[in-house]
Parts: sequence; C-alpha cells; structure tokens
Amino acid sequence: MLVPACVGLLYLFFAATVATHYLAEQHLCPAAAFDRGICNHRGMPFALKPLLHGSMVLAVLAVGMAAVSA
Repeated sequence: MLVPACVGLLYLFFAATVATHYLAEQHLCPAAAFDRGICNHRGMPFALKPLLHGSMVLAVLAVGMAAVSA
C-alpha cells in the first residue's frame, strides 16, 4: 500500500506543478510576447525555473516523509 500511495502523491504534486506553471505563464506573460498559447518572453524561463525546481523538492520531501511515517 505504501508504493501506490507514494506514486499517487508524486502524481498529485506533478499535476499541481503543471497547473501552477500554466496559470503563472498565462498571467505573468506580457500580451505582446504571448503567441499561440506560448509565452515567448525572454525572462519567463527565469521566472518559472524556481517554481519547477521548488515543486520537485517539495514532492521529494513529501514522498520521503510519507514513506518514513508509514
């Protein structure tokens, strides 16, 4: 039961990260740099990298804590 719970927790963090990335890109991208649903602004990758890396760190910590507490 531990392995499916950890996989589910990892998937939950992945889905939350993708949704947050999408919303951040939609709301933070300047209108002039938004082309066909993709932000082409040069500074956007620098703004989104901490979000992606921070989410992965939180996911690893959450899975590790779930595995240790079980």
